[in-house]
Amino acid sequence: VTIRFSERIELDSSSIKVLAPNGLEIGQTPIIDSSDPRLYRVPIQVGGDGKYTVTWHVVSVDDGHFTKGAFAFSADQNAVAKAGSVFQPATVSTVTRFSEALIGTMSLLGESIFLGVLVLLFIARRTIAGASTEIEHITKRTAKLYLYSCALIVMGSGGYILIKTNDLNTLREGTFFETLPLFMRTLGGEHALYKIGTTLLLVALIVVQKKRSQLFGLTTFLGLTIGISAVVYFQAVVSHASASFFHPELSVVITAVHLAGKELLVGIPFVLVGMGAYLYRTLGREQTFRLSATIAALAILVAGVTGTYVTWLHLRAGAHLTDTLWGERFISLLLVGLTLGAFRLLHGPLLPWVNRDNNRTSLLTKTLIAECVVGMFVLVYSSYISITTPPFVVESYAYSVTATNENVDFELSVPNARPNTFAVSLTAHDTKEGD
Repeated sequence: VTIRFSERIELDSSSIKVLAPNGLEIGQTPIIDSSDPRLYRVPIQVGGDGKYTVTWHVVSVDDGHFTKGAFAFSADQNAVAKAGSVFQPATVSTVTRFSEALIGTMSLLGESIFLGVLVLLFIARRTIAGASTEIEHITKRTAKLYLYSCALIVMGSGGYILIKTNDLNTLREGTFFETLPLFMRTLGGEHALYKIGTTLLLVALIVVQKKRSQLFGLTTFLGLTIGISAVVYFQAVVSHASASFFHPELSVVITAVHLAGKELLVGIPFVLVGMGAYLYRTLGREQTFRLSATIAALAILVAGVTGTYVTWLHLRAGAHLTDTLWGERFISLLLVGLTLGAFRLLHGPLLPWVNRDNNRTSLLTKTLIAECVVGMFVLVYSSYISITTPPFVVESYAYSVTATNENVDFELSVPNARPNTFAVSLTAHDTKEGD
């Protein structure tokens, strides 16, 4: 029995069971195809004529997600089965929970705030360095925002490991500490650990450079940029891009750039809320808003361009927007993203009135809170969509059924990547070929 999945399979954490018509298990040791790690098969013993039941649960090497399901097929050694009686529809269940999405949101929020602080202060670093009366206050607040965001990343990544290990442990019915090493062998567990390690290095860099009064130095910015870029890349690896059939390495990089653009857009209003008062006194209120508007526009451009590729990579067909869970969650993400963009557009007409009209200046400030709320929804749906399996295009794979009747082999096959096409061949045992 062979099952083809959309992602690579973690052998030690997965299983296939085959029950014969008499209820006995006839499956041997499952194996993964050496030429295609998405093919999971189990040799079986002959169990006689009748209905066979196959149950399976698998863990994806690519993102650590768990999927389980079952299907049945009938076998008859003396006659070719009638159409529609060979296989019965499969039942598939993917293990994803709101708690996993919530934990993912925590990590994404930390990355968003970190990127927002990093980009905004890098551009304004010379003005800040010359503000002798405010530099100490800005340094303290900057360090706090960096460390708070790092704490969110560590807690989110650690929580992800705990939740996914517990889910896997439920399937295996073992102990947590027996299951933990198995999950850590998946890309999900491995790169969550990388995120934690890299984030702790960022914490060390921030603490050391703050004590040296070098938090706004070019070397510090370079180190922080490399570190947070690695964190975002590790997050992208755990996405479904790493399991794609179209240049997975390139897809991961583009997904990381898309993620960075989206997180930067969300992070800017959080930074303005968290340290706006210090920036207003240093840069001026109007200049602060104009600088944030420019950064947000760049983030929208980056996220939009790369998002086109990411959407194509996972969606593959317009019909999947409405008939798949991934498509439904993508629509929700698109709507909240457009709402966030609308707030950005609202800032344009209000910017000329900053410091000239108190009511409009107050309105501009209040919209930052609304942006933070909408930004949280963007991160929640981004987290949800990252744990949702993209549409699986069945037409991309070959399929065949064989049977034997009166010494004649009968084969019905669907050629690879040719939907609505099938081939029938008959081969007699006593001749080389039959018609």
